Amino acid sequence: MQLTRTTKQPQEFSDRSPGTLPSPAAIVHRVVFLGDLGGCSSIESIRSSSLFENRVEFIHLGSDSVFANDIESTAVELLAYEPTAIFVGNEISPIFAFGLARRLLLLSAPTEVVLVTTTSPEKWALAALIGIHNIVDPDSSETDLISAISSAVERGARMHSHFEVSTPSEHKRGRLIAVLSPKGGSGKTTVAVNLATALAKVAPNRTLLIDFDCQFGDVATALGLTPERTLTDLGNVTRLDATSVKLFMSRDASGSLLVLPSSSSPEEADLIDKSFAVELLEIMLDEFDYIVVDTAAGIDERSLAAISLASDLLFVATMDVASVRNLVKEMQLLDRLGNPSQSRLFVLNRVTKDSGLQIDDITEAVGLPITNSFPTSTLLPKRLNTGQAVVHTDPKSTEAKTFVDLAHKLLNSDDLAAFTASRGRWRRKANA
Repeated sequence: MQLTRTTKQPQEFSDRSPGTLPSPAAIVHRVVFLGDLGGCSSIESIRSSSLFENRVEFIHLGSDSVFANDIESTAVELLAYEPTAIFVGNEISPIFAFGLARRLLLLSAPTEVVLVTTTSPEKWALAALIGIHNIVDPDSSETDLISAISSAVERGARMHSHFEVSTPSEHKRGRLIAVLSPKGGSGKTTVAVNLATALAKVAPNRTLLIDFDCQFGDVATALGLTPERTLTDLGNVTRLDATSVKLFMSRDASGSLLVLPSSSSPEEADLIDKSFAVELLEIMLDEFDYIVVDTAAGIDERSLAAISLASDLLFVATMDVASVRNLVKEMQLLDRLGNPSQSRLFVLNRVTKDSGLQIDDITEAVGLPITNSFPTSTLLPKRLNTGQAVVHTDPKSTEAKTFVDLAHKLLNSDDLAAFTASRGRWRRKANA
């Protein structure tokens, strides 16, 4: 598919190839319109708005053919213009538009994507899952469209500025472990909390646990915390930096683990969207050696942010058909997203002999060996209900030792060597 400009540009917006700079030095952002905007407004009318004050270049692209199944090449060509925001017009079929938006966001996290299409609850739900923040109805007023453009430019600009200063990094960045499960009730939070606690024993003050289940997160409860500030409170901060983020953190009972808990108010979850989550994680990866992210069940936009930056994906499932089947579907989705550099680990929880499933059948279906497994336990839910990590309260238990073993598999080489050396010294002292 070839993209062509469909409107005559003033001289300062004259036709040019993708990737070249606009002539006026004042222009700092580009907004690309793909297809028609419906009855919202004309491109020329938008350009003339005093709100943008020559800071924004508007590029209007149309197709000289029907939009075929050519999402990849369309996305690549659009991003070649290095846009701050892309508006996908009303003439494009919703299936193609959503597929294109998803691909654009995966290829370029800093670019804001807005759809111009009739709205519905189903479209809004799909938009939230993909990471689209706004849908503009084609019958909206010109004022509403200009407001949507302004918001998209502002959001995209914030992301662009952060990406420019954060990459490439001159120092070694932290390790991000995203804990995932497609099904609620798998013990995902228990695994995340105890894994982070075990890592913090080796790397105190260098380990951060983030609760990205912004609607129903239980990390604070699992650690017995009553935080004064939460992740969703942080969503009201207009400019993120390491210092401001740390003001919203809590410490666990040991004082070694930093925690960024979610809010207990599900309606506040929208404050933490994908771009905010990416920006937050990018900043924290320069501050901590280990970041454990407890995600919501399934995959939402915050989960996608964590997945996109994760060094390790830790999958949790229980020993039942629904849990395993849903995990396979989730992994197939992640395969399509593609990130071959990530390591994948698999924790099987509540292992029992009378489940009707065989371990070999589960590993074959999932396509991963079991990294660690936990038999059905009364200790783990008991400690969870009392707000305690079993790694702290019962360090000699089989459950605690398994979490410690899992943590050691995720340590970087320096910390692992230091831990091994210290354990050797302790053993020699104990045997003396």
